[in-house]
Order: sequence, then structure tokens, then C-alpha cells
Amino acid sequence: MIVFYDGNCPLCRKEMDALKRVDHADKVELVDIHSNRFQCEFTEISKQDAMEKLHAYNESGELIFGLDVTVAVWKAVGKHRWLSLLRLPGIRWVADKAYLFFAAHRMKISKILMPSQCNIQGNCNRD
Repeated sequence: MIVFYDGNCPLCRKEMDALKRVDHADKVELVDIHSNRFQCEFTEISKQDAMEKLHAYNESGELIFGLDVTVAVWKAVGKHRWLSLLRLPGIRWVADKAYLFFAAHRMKISKILMPSQCNIQGNCNRD
């Protein structure tokens, strides 16, 4: 599974770091959307689209998005199985709206929740 994430976002980096710490079988490959690798190797994915919501290629090579990525990636490493509840009918719609709100405001949220990281990295000033 290849996950494309915003490496300028402290909360995003924190989640990806946590994910890799438990990925003992190397099932997940992380690609920062600000990296040269992303720009050169994954030209089929718009950086703007990837900034708006999480993108990943699942084990079948299918491009998946948003909370589908979060659920699949944590399932792949055998953790946070409760996240699959977010894909249930009724809950899915609400969870997806909440995710899109978070994604759109992740830098402001990072600044509130992780002010020391934002000050050190200087990456939380953009919206």
C-alpha cells in the first residue's frame, strides 16, 4: 500500500510516524506529496487533489481516498480496527464530512493541538 500524505502538516506527520512504528511487515510505503519522488513518479495524482484529501494505492493498485485510506492503512498493519465503524452506512456520511473539514483545516488544527511542533517546523502558518 502506498500512502500519499502532507509532510508539511505536523498532525499528518505524527500519524504517519505512528503508523510506521507499528508496520513491522513493511506493508505501507509513505510518500510525502511535497517530495521530488511524488512529483516525478506519481504524475497521475494532482498535488492539489492530494492536498485536499488523503490518497493511497491499496494492495490491489486501486486509488482510494480520505477515510477509506485511514481505515485501510490501519487495517493493513493490524491496528485500530474500530476505524472500520466509520465506513458503516449512516456513520460514513458524517465521518466523511468531518474528515473533509479536518483536511481543509489541518494546519490550523495542528497549530492549536501542537503549537510547539508548529513553531519548530514553521509549517502551520498556511491554511
